[in-house]
Amino acid sequence: MKVRIKPIYRADNWVKGTCSDYSFEAKIYDTGSYYGINNGRVSKLYIKNQLGICVTNYDRGWDIRPENAKDIVAFEAVLKSLESSRKKFEE
Repeated sequence: MKVRIKPIYRADNWVKGTCSDYSFEAKIYDTGSYYGINNGRVSKLYIKNQLGICVTNYDRGWDIRPENAKDIVAFEAVLKSLESSRKKFEE
């Protein structure tokens, strides 16, 4: 699945993007954290499907975990892309 990411605000760590029929918003940092998904860089992640239904919500802890196979594949693709994305303060 192709993931497209773009910053929402350049002054902070929020990004938004798409992955197939899904859209998402996330807050990512340059380094991993206790509050991140799997202690990673993503501390907040909201994914909704093409119907506008939230299928994943992580806000420093799980509120809604992806459940069906298609949602899980999208979540994994988004998370992988976010974790490997360019760091904000990289030179």
